Amino acid sequence: MLPTGVILIGGTGEIVHMNRTASVSVAENDGLRATRDGLRAERHGESALLTKLVLDAVSKSNGDGLSVGGTVLLSRHARPPLQVLISPIRTPIMSTSQPIAAIVFVVDPSQRQRPAQDVLRTLFGLTPAECRVALLLADGHAPREISQMVGVSFNTVRSQMKSIFVKTDVKRQGELIRLLLSSPGFGFKTASIS
Repeated sequence: MLPTGVILIGGTGEIVHMNRTASVSVAENDGLRATRDGLRAERHGESALLTKLVLDAVSKSNGDGLSVGGTVLLSRHARPPLQVLISPIRTPIMSTSQPIAAIVFVVDPSQRQRPAQDVLRTLFGLTPAECRVALLLADGHAPREISQMVGVSFNTVRSQMKSIFVKTDVKRQGELIRLLLSSPGFGFKTASIS
């Protein structure tokens, strides 16, 4: 369920495991590819850098290299580049049939993400109506626009905003947006609000 692609890399740079998000990114065949030899990018220069970073991380994990990992942007045809972070692993993070030497995180910036309503209710005690308003604020909608969208008065939206600010301990809309985007529930794709 993680919104970030996670790829576990073995001791020779081979792919040991991919989560569902990473599998989707690879299946799109747009920027990132999975081969028998490991991860590759579509563009030669980016692929060489990706391979170098993965092998450096694997070397570090095996106690040989100096690398602490790295990042690379992988170009795509019509969407923003994938953001890829590679890091060595010294201790096993999960039980697999092969040892894990590195971990690769793949972020697709075109996937708009935010916390789910039930996460906001659990973390901050927001009511369903307050969750709806908070998420619409995070999407960049103005309070008057929200009142029209959900069919309540502007004063009701303002009242809900005040309650949201108190419950989340913020004072401004910008602070609320930062809080929502950094919450543990971050990562659920934007869905229509009912």
